[in-house]
Amino acid sequence: MNEAYQSTKGFIGLPIDFSWTNNQKNTLNEEVVNSNYHRILESSSGIWPLSIFSPVPSYEYTGENPTWGISNDSDLQYCFNIVEQLGFNIYIRNNSITDFPTYYIIIPGMNQVLFSRKAYEEKFRYGILGYMKSYPRLVNMSTSEVKELAQGIESRLQGGYTIDITHDYFLFNTHEGILNLDINIFLCMLFYFAEDYINAKKYLNIYIKRKSIKNQYLSAFSDFIQFANIDKLPLVEVEFIMSQIHGKKLAAEVISDLSVPQKIFQHYDFPTCFNCENCRIEKNCRYFEILRIEKKVNEMSVKNKISYKQILKL
Repeated sequence: MNEAYQSTKGFIGLPIDFSWTNNQKNTLNEEVVNSNYHRILESSSGIWPLSIFSPVPSYEYTGENPTWGISNDSDLQYCFNIVEQLGFNIYIRNNSITDFPTYYIIIPGMNQVLFSRKAYEEKFRYGILGYMKSYPRLVNMSTSEVKELAQGIESRLQGGYTIDITHDYFLFNTHEGILNLDINIFLCMLFYFAEDYINAKKYLNIYIKRKSIKNQYLSAFSDFIQFANIDKLPLVEVEFIMSQIHGKKLAAEVISDLSVPQKIFQHYDFPTCFNCENCRIEKNCRYFEILRIEKKVNEMSVKNKISYKQILKL
């Protein structure tokens, strides 16, 4: 329970009006439950139910096991017996290539989040492979291509998968603009580029709602999407309304930045992989450093041949 609540990004619970059931049929909403399950296990950003116990006990409580806590050996054996009684198999992978004892315990069907090939494809389809085809030419992509990319990222979020922009899409680039780019803001810009203004406003407002400090520019951005792109008011009228709400200076800035949807990324520098000589943020790229580290680890794995018979003797 303690591990489940730990996260590098803090605990992000579901909305207070969140419902586990399908209101129309009054049945459990499997899609919502599965999405939340992924969030709990992968990033601790899901929400736990009020109780993890069912109303009716499945077995009679007979008190604590008197042998519990006597030794690590007996406790481990007790755990093994429980797993086996539940019908699962235990596999142990020896990762001790640095001479420091490290073991990875796998219980298929119990400690897995993804169970099928389809689930793996859903999770990784829009990751690095999609990046190779898309981001190096982001500014030259058609609105339909950008919208497809945005919908792919959106489907991962709705499926409960954690997205790390620098890892999944920008090949370990540590440029400050990328590190500080929130996934909701990124989705907002992608949908805005693709002229899907409803979704652009949706993800912008999600970001605004989660921030404790109000950002005047983003509030004006949201209003501009509504007045100019959704309500389709004349630009002169939009400018007048925006000036009354946000002041002439901010209104003029927002209108200048957003009048052409395909210029939404003009203030951002993205990698041009692998056209490194024309990349503005190449000095912040850590991709090849990561590859060198992985190469060393693989070389150590080959040199330090691990005998799995050693595990049987433990």
